[in-house]
Amino acid sequence: MKQKTKIVIGILALLLMICGLAWWFLPVRFLRGVAPEEVVTVQVCNGNNGHEFEITDANAISYLVKEIQQIAFQKEGFAAEVPIWYQLTFFNKSGEKIVTFGVQNTNLMRKEITQKWTVFYGCHGELNAVGEELERLESAQFPDYNKDPAFSAHKP
Repeated sequence: MKQKTKIVIGILALLLMICGLAWWFLPVRFLRGVAPEEVVTVQVCNGNNGHEFEITDANAISYLVKEIQQIAFQKEGFAAEVPIWYQLTFFNKSGEKIVTFGVQNTNLMRKEITQKWTVFYGCHGELNAVGEELERLESAQFPDYNKDPAFSAHKP
């Protein structure tokens, strides 16, 4: 009986490791299954300068959603309490939060898994268009805004 229990536990541990590795290496797509017209507001917070603003223009929201959806991200690692560039919170027509994540730079997106731990998702610069649009929208509301030179940094 003891030998069978050890074998079963070993098989379960191996399956758990295989599932964990598969989860880690599968690409991630943010806003998957969300139609751009479902999003009515995006709350934006610039972690570098404290500017907070809302995006309600349907064209700007559609552009951001579509740009983010087309990027396949890979999990890069975990970190604790790393400052972010832009934090985006997407809301639907009923005012319910769809998702919140952070744009770290042109190569990294982040999503909190707990209050203290964050998973980083990498791409190959595809977030550049998203960053430029966010900076354009921010500069329209805050005329004193200066483009962040650290945006194109590679790692947190």
